[in-house]
Amino acid sequence: MRETLGLIATMRRARLLAPMRPDRYLRIAAAMRREGMGMTSGFAAAAQRCPDRPGLVDERGSLTWRQLDVLT
Repeated sequence: MRETLGLIATMRRARLLAPMRPDRYLRIAAAMRREGMGMTSGFAAAAQRCPDRPGLVDERGSLTWRQLDVLT
């Protein structure tokens, strides 16, 4: 339970839990269930919320949240 509450707090700070269409919440919940509420569940949620935004940027380029979700 503590892990779940910590994850929810992190997602709020990252603005992954924000007002949006109900179908988006359902997709995020399904993605998080698939990931088992682990470390990669944030990637899965971000891939549903903003799939085409950069999720990782370094000197070699960038990956979108969707690309990161596929890789995890």
